[in-house]
Amino acid sequence: MRIIFILSAAILLLISCKEQNKEYLEDLLINPSLESQIFAPASGSAFYIGTYVNIRWSVNDDSYNISLVLLKGSEKITIAENIPNSGNYLWNVNQSLVSGDDYKIAIYRTSDNKLIGKMDGPFSLQKHPLLLTQPNGGNTWYTGRTYDIKWDQNLTGSNNVNIELWENNSFHSTIVTNRAATYEFYQWQIPKDLPQSLSYKIKVISTSNPSVYDYSDDLISIKTAEFKIQFPINNVTLFKGYEYPIFWSKPDGYSNLFTIDLYKSGVKISTLKSNFTSQYGAITFTVGTTLADGPDYSIRITNNSTSALISSDNFSITSGTYNNGNTNSYEPNNIQENSYGPLLPNSIYTSYLNSSTDRDWFNIIVPDFNYLKFFISNNGSMNFGFKFMLSTGLSSYYTDFNTFHLMGGNYKIEISSSSGAASLTVPYYFIYVYD
Repeated sequence: MRIIFILSAAILLLISCKEQNKEYLEDLLINPSLESQIFAPASGSAFYIGTYVNIRWSVNDDSYNISLVLLKGSEKITIAENIPNSGNYLWNVNQSLVSGDDYKIAIYRTSDNKLIGKMDGPFSLQKHPLLLTQPNGGNTWYTGRTYDIKWDQNLTGSNNVNIELWENNSFHSTIVTNRAATYEFYQWQIPKDLPQSLSYKIKVISTSNPSVYDYSDDLISIKTAEFKIQFPINNVTLFKGYEYPIFWSKPDGYSNLFTIDLYKSGVKISTLKSNFTSQYGAITFTVGTTLADGPDYSIRITNNSTSALISSDNFSITSGTYNNGNTNSYEPNNIQENSYGPLLPNSIYTSYLNSSTDRDWFNIIVPDFNYLKFFISNNGSMNFGFKFMLSTGLSSYYTDFNTFHLMGGNYKIEISSSSGAASLTVPYYFIYVYD
């Protein structure tokens, strides 16, 4: 009789409850063992898409993992999968979500997908009127260089934005004023005299409503560009008789006049090039066939105006040939969507074309706004083209060595032959770096 009374009371409660609580009480009847109560977000609360929301729930048993799921009607969207049942999770609300006032969060036990907790009422997600998307923290930028500042906006009417630089939670300087909000980006050339700091943030503010603004989620670092060798790097092996690039970066204020020397075991062997001009920090050289094999070679570069000198890590020079791509070989599918990567900068990638119509596709990710330096072997018999992942068509074809000023993004590289079967007798190799 007691069990019948309890069930009858629960049914009466279900009938008399408010509309927004019906689904929750139905869950209790169907799943009387719901053991977790969700404290946050609260029913009726509202949040901006692209921001962080703290999810909190009660924990009766922390011995198993759980999954957090976002509910919207019959749709289920995974927030976090197979995480500890800790009672707390910081959720970065995905920017692909749509605005709505009918969202709920549910908790499932991972091992058997059993529902153990669910919100008793909905909450709202709305598009942020002004959301800074880049930089969002963890970036390292260099003075004198240009970087993208990006935002999403859902402002009404005609609106402009101001962009400011903040340091240690205090206003530092204005980057730009009255930028059209609809542009949603600004290319900022960082002043050469900006003080170095690890504690900068970017702030974007609506000019018509200063209460609408957004900051970088975390700190960004701005430093003076280093004078350093980017290639060759530690433990790389160069083959005699083959051409390779030397890449380096330089601070602003250095002239473009350099001298490069080759050393072995700390002793100068030869001058590879003297008193030459290089705007972007790049030349090519051919490894001499009379050099002794060894792992203790290095490059030293002198800036002639400042006498500043830098040295590479040790690298190896050896006899031999690339054996048709069988060593350190990559042979991606001809299909662009199946491109190989993403590749790492400062590394040598080797492959070969198996026909005069073959196409090799590679994928690289370029952060922020960078100078990208690209070298490909085979003395001009190869073509390569860059494609921004979200655009259509290749930008251009190039051969040998080139420097590009690229926006940050996901790029595809197509490598093909410009001279038919002549390029198939030996594999090609390529190297890229970015500042």
